Amino acid sequence: MDGILTVLCAWAVAAWRILLDFLMVANRVRFSAILVVAGGFILNYHDQGQEIVLLVASGGIGMKTLFAASVAAWALSAWYCARTLCDRPFARSETPALRAITDHFPRILGATAFAAVGIAFFRQGAINTAGAFALLTIAFYAFAYFRRRGQLGALLGLEEGPQHTREVAPNPFLIDGATARFYRFLAAAATVAMAATLIWPVEIGTLAGPGVVAMVGFALIIPVGTLAILMGLRSNFPVITALLAMAVLFSLFNDNHALRQAPPVGTAEQARAASAARPTLEDAFIAWHNAQCPAPEQRDRCRPPLVLVATAGGGSRAAYWTASVLGALSDRSEPGVAVQRFEDALFAMSGVSGGALGAVIHRALVSDRRADRHREPACAGKDGVFRSCGTQVAAGEFLGPVMATLLYGDLLQRFLPVPVFPDRAGTLEKSWEARWRKILPKSKVALSDGLLALWADNAKKPWPAIYLNGTHVETARRIITSNIALEKSVYDGVLVHADAFDFYAIHKCDIPASTAAHNTARFPYVAPAGRIRTDCGYADWGHIVDGGYFENFGAQTTHETLRALIGYAKKTARGFVPVVIQISSNPDFDDRFTKDDHDQLVAAARKSHPLAREALSPPRAFMGLRGAHGRRAFAGLNRAVNDAAAQAGAGAGGAFAHFRMCSKDADGNERTPALGWSLSSNARETIDGFLTAGTAGPKPDDTATGDTVMADAAMCRKKNAEALNTVLRALARPG
Repeated sequence: MDGILTVLCAWAVAAWRILLDFLMVANRVRFSAILVVAGGFILNYHDQGQEIVLLVASGGIGMKTLFAASVAAWALSAWYCARTLCDRPFARSETPALRAITDHFPRILGATAFAAVGIAFFRQGAINTAGAFALLTIAFYAFAYFRRRGQLGALLGLEEGPQHTREVAPNPFLIDGATARFYRFLAAAATVAMAATLIWPVEIGTLAGPGVVAMVGFALIIPVGTLAILMGLRSNFPVITALLAMAVLFSLFNDNHALRQAPPVGTAEQARAASAARPTLEDAFIAWHNAQCPAPEQRDRCRPPLVLVATAGGGSRAAYWTASVLGALSDRSEPGVAVQRFEDALFAMSGVSGGALGAVIHRALVSDRRADRHREPACAGKDGVFRSCGTQVAAGEFLGPVMATLLYGDLLQRFLPVPVFPDRAGTLEKSWEARWRKILPKSKVALSDGLLALWADNAKKPWPAIYLNGTHVETARRIITSNIALEKSVYDGVLVHADAFDFYAIHKCDIPASTAAHNTARFPYVAPAGRIRTDCGYADWGHIVDGGYFENFGAQTTHETLRALIGYAKKTARGFVPVVIQISSNPDFDDRFTKDDHDQLVAAARKSHPLAREALSPPRAFMGLRGAHGRRAFAGLNRAVNDAAAQAGAGAGGAFAHFRMCSKDADGNERTPALGWSLSSNARETIDGFLTAGTAGPKPDDTATGDTVMADAAMCRKKNAEALNTVLRALARPG
């Protein structure tokens, strides 16, 4: 018995020492390990990472080859940099176990990069591409195993390979020879990449795609961290910790995220005057009603449909879905189909994040068509001008340009004491502008022009108005960018949007339409908080982030607008039929509010998360809060419509239409478009089908059927088709 215990204790001690050796090596090569693990996790488990994989899988041989080459660069960098660190002495004396770990760990890291990508392709159903990466994984490990000291040549029968022996330089923490040449090459490559992404961030990001940009970025970042670790080992000084502390200190002075200004039109005084000349909500309503009911003697009896839109956030998928819905309504409401064009009945759009971008795209198309309705743009397709052109603009590759700035100039900026490089927010906005120019090259409208320029005839025709909902960081209040003078819009003695800031009242001067859209679409970390300047750039006034922090549906602003319009209708004897459209972009959103539905929600709410409950409960509650706010605002807006119809002098007949993003494709398969700034062709095809009444039934494993299953493919599409017809019927009513 004692002998067995002795053997077990010896094994335990040996295992403990091996574990310590492993942790010691892992700590030294942590930079390579972290970026390999992070990259593999993003590609496999993050929505946008999975969308990148789908983008590559659906591309041609050229795209796949370029992506494979970038993965090879990532793997080679991780392996060679880890190899560089493992060749340096450790504090513990070398043992066979330590020798084996230092020999194999770098090879495993490099091979893991290929393996993680292959698994990601396999998870997305790209079996052939996954198989190719499996072969690359094996080939890379074999290369790394046999390459050192002639072993690769020996394997091929070209030469006899001596056994590898660890080199020990006079100063083991200096690099020289082939290693020095490798790092000089990477330094030159990083310099070229930095210069290229600073000069052509949109072009490079769009052409290469987010996957290639990210892989090459990782490949060039790993050597920087490796050299920092090597310097720390040589000087016995925590170089990485010092760099991080320096970045925190410099953040006091190097904020390069100020909002962009629109191209100057006239003097600063004229720019301020344009902002100050924005109409109030009441003035805009009267102008709209007068245009719908031109005969003054009939205005007290004329009750045209007035359309309000609230569109939720969700990155490119929300922008594409919003452009698709609004475009379909515009294309199907041309004269002869309905009494009134949708864009004339459309009074205002309230958007958040990607939904706001879709609304801005649609408003720009309205301006383009008003300028020259007889010109048929090249982007017009079988779906019509608005839907075809709008979705093509929203379908652009926007994540690649962001990554091109984020991983290069914007990352380096964090370690500089003053602003030097342009930020990734500007790059994202410029990518939207470039996409517009590409799809509508002959348009007289540009997203790079000021937002207010979309209403060149603002005084005469300020609709469709737009409300872009952001969140003010310092107060957590809404800050709304609009062509309506919110600071002057009063109903019953109170500001219509009493708890929100009017962006133009603070900033005074105009900003590009793309920047205005981005004011509400600043995703956490993907896009930075924008720095607001008062009075055309005179002084700082806090920061603006994604409007979804406050409420992700744009419904509260729409509800407040509707309530005020009811009051104005009574005051001015101008009635209307309220038609409210809610566009949601979360496939999991449940819009049921009956007693049975509430009981189901109560049952579902019993689910708990036992892991680290005390530590994680606050962030879980915070993350769920915006969805709860949105659901509450959605429900309130829904209930307000019927009341508004009667109060606005229209009698019965107000309409509420909810366009929902489905969680299944037309065949009933689970397929949720990713949340981010990149859409694969599969995602676009899936969203295109959301407005088509489906025929697919529930899958055999579905446990519920019929109207209660909103995720069912056919039912979801049927309800979207019903919503479309609801709006078109409202537009067809005589005023």
